[in-house]
Amino acid sequence: MKTSQFYTMGVLGVALALATSCSTTGKVSEEQALEGNLSQFSKVSFKVRANSKAHKKFTKRLTAALNKKWKEDGEFDRKPSSTKKLTVELAITKVDEGNEGARAMNMGGEATMEAKGWLKDGGRTIASFTVDGNSKRTSSTSIGGVNVTKISSLSDDLPGRAMEAMSEHIVDYLNDKK
Repeated sequence: MKTSQFYTMGVLGVALALATSCSTTGKVSEEQALEGNLSQFSKVSFKVRANSKAHKKFTKRLTAALNKKWKEDGEFDRKPSSTKKLTVELAITKVDEGNEGARAMNMGGEATMEAKGWLKDGGRTIASFTVDGNSKRTSSTSIGGVNVTKISSLSDDLPGRAMEAMSEHIVDYLNDKK
């Protein structure tokens, strides 16, 4: 093989490695777009319900993750004259708790969670969306060329990481609508 062929194959290999190592932890997809913005609200509350008994065990944890993320990265501007409260309602529609065995062999196994959401002003729906989150990591750590993130994360709380990802995407969505 010529040097240029080795170079081309090397560049393609690096590009493929970069493309496959990039991961996303979920997204929000608007169904009913918000008209205007959320600037009139000074408070937010999160209400989470499950569409099945199997998903019910995640409602309190997702609510706690949302409140924590909102306190860290959200918050509406404080307006003394405004007492309007935005209600974010979520219905958990799908949960896959992941598979640590598959993750150990680098064959997927990440947890995923999906929900339908509504933004409400009083009882009136002002926007709706779907959201999904997963337990994928967006970065990794290696020591001596060995990926220690994968090793140390085998016993991680996969559904918890999926809920954190969902919370992050919802808070980002709300911040984008301020």
